Amino acid sequence: MRTASSLAIGTEHSEDIANRPISATNLTHTITVLPTLRRIKSVKKKCRESKEAGLPPAKPEYIKPTHYTLKRYIRKIMNVLHLLRVTRQKVKVDLLAECQNQKRMDERKSQKEHLTFDPSYFRAATTTYGGLSNSARNALWKPVGHRTPDDVRILTEVIYRLPFFTKYSRSVKERLSQVVWYDQFENDRIIIRQGDLGSRMYFVISGYASVQRTDIDPRTNSKIIQHLYDITAGSTFGELALIRNMARNFTVICKGTSEFLSLSKDEFNSILRKDYEDSWNKRLDFFRKSIYFEKLSDDQKRQMADMSEVREFSNNRVIHGNVPGQTHHVFFINAGKCEIVKKVGFVRCVSPYLRPELILQGQSPTRPTLKSS
Repeated sequence: MRTASSLAIGTEHSEDIANRPISATNLTHTITVLPTLRRIKSVKKKCRESKEAGLPPAKPEYIKPTHYTLKRYIRKIMNVLHLLRVTRQKVKVDLLAECQNQKRMDERKSQKEHLTFDPSYFRAATTTYGGLSNSARNALWKPVGHRTPDDVRILTEVIYRLPFFTKYSRSVKERLSQVVWYDQFENDRIIIRQGDLGSRMYFVISGYASVQRTDIDPRTNSKIIQHLYDITAGSTFGELALIRNMARNFTVICKGTSEFLSLSKDEFNSILRKDYEDSWNKRLDFFRKSIYFEKLSDDQKRQMADMSEVREFSNNRVIHGNVPGQTHHVFFINAGKCEIVKKVGFVRCVSPYLRPELILQGQSPTRPTLKSS
């Protein structure tokens, strides 16, 4: 079928091609086809002679269309080259995207390792101060004499982020970063015990602890455990026993897994003792000059100075409010001023004949004829 089709095509257009004028546009096509036309005429002549001689028709030769086959092969090769070119470009783009993605992941991982705090704790404005990162924990777990300059830099960033270190100078913060120690306690762990000699002070990084005091009932000689208050993140405790060289007067119990920074007694005396004594003297001076404590003895004022602390609040900050039940703290304004705002509930009294009236809850209407709703 292939040979017959080729012969038919060649016979149908042989005369047309033979008589076609050769020009610059069809020169190559004509030169390629003419040898094929001569072979076609030779095959036709042999078939005619065999028919006249009564012999079976001669089997025609297979005429290989070299020009069209070559063009077809070239077209296939071009398609393959195009596919290879497109595939190579696609692979290059995919590899580039994968490399960029891996680079971003490595940068995030490296940044997370070098951060001193977990970034997830700072996505929203909260009152907590976040947890320590792995790099900060590793630096804190190292002995004081084995900390590298990079460890000191990481711990300095930790101290800069904590609110109870903001009042100290840069040199004090750098000294603290070299000697501060890290502790992590589980739930119900006793951090300090009432009656023990003070040897360390603590800074709460995350979590909270309960402060309790145990007294003896003189009548029944039984123990009375009283919960005083809770210590939350951003607070300190244990420094009073270091300043006074006295035993602990309360017990601190950890509630949940919590993180702490701590200083030994020698480190506290060499770095922070002077600042704490200055702050204590300012508090004692405030209680001595206040008219509200004139009837108290000097020992009572000293005890108040021991139990109090100075807090600073920014503008429009809510100091106290919306706390149900009994409060655990009393605030005294040492400097600045505050505004007391009270939320008051009103009831609207309406009447089909008079204007509506607003009255306080529990108050009788001024117009007896009005109907309350």
